[in-house]
Formats: sequence, C-alpha cells, structure tokens
Amino acid sequence: MTHEPRTVRHRLGSGSLIDEHAPLGVDGFFQPRRAAFWLFLFFLANGAFSMMSNFYAGYRVVPTAVVLATLVWALYALPFLLFFRSLDLFEQHPPLGFAMAFAWGGFAACYLAIPVNTAVQSLSSKLVGPQFAKEWGPRWPVRSTRRLLRSLG
Repeated sequence: MTHEPRTVRHRLGSGSLIDEHAPLGVDGFFQPRRAAFWLFLFFLANGAFSMMSNFYAGYRVVPTAVVLATLVWALYALPFLLFFRSLDLFEQHPPLGFAMAFAWGGFAACYLAIPVNTAVQSLSSKLVGPQFAKEWGPRWPVRSTRRLLRSLG
C-alpha cells in the first residue's frame, strides 16, 4: 500500500484552485496579482531607462566605443551564461529565468546601487573624513551594495 500525500487545494476569490504541495518555482513569470511582479517590473523599467540614458549620453560622444564595448561585454557574458546553464543537469531552468536574473543584475540592481553608493560615500566623508572617502569610497560601499542588491533579486 503506497501512501501518497493528499493534495491540499483551496479556492481564491476568483474561483481558481491553488495547489499548496506543488513544487516551488513552477509558476510562470506573468503574475499580475502579486505585488512582487509589479515591483520587479518597476525597478527593471527604471533601471533600463537609466542605463539606456547613460549609454545614449556616451553614444553621442564616442559612438564606436559604446557599440564595441556593448558587443565585447555581450560576448564576455555568453560563456558565463552557458556555464550557469550547464550547472543544473537534472533540473534545467527556463531561459526566461536566466534573462530575468541577468536583467535584474544589469539594470535594476545597478539602478538601485547608484544612489546608495553616493549616500554611503557622503556619510563616510562626514563621519570619518574626506581623505578616507577619497581612498576607500569607491571600493567598499560599491561592492557591498551591488552584491546585496543583486542577491535580493
């Protein structure tokens, strides 16, 4: 006699059934009823706008360098993407998940890290001194806030 766990289902307000024993991460990306979906899209759109405006400002000055740098960085990211894709041999993640992770790290996390880094550098200048902020300002807050924000995504 095999004992299968009973599936618990309950109804939402719209009448759809939710399986509480379903594996995590099987929901699709498009979930307009969840606030996290809209928050993700908000930060992604703001980050994309911020990065594209920065790229456009650089493109107006040195267009060849911006195009070449974008191409080189895309080629540089490709082996990492293939390596991460090959790590999960038994459970392949969908390509949309990888695209969302790269978009969060490239757009949203950078967009959120810029004002945080400026504020931390300003505080370190006021609390410790301007020489400390000049030497250590670009080093420690940039890496810590960027890593924290990337891992939150």
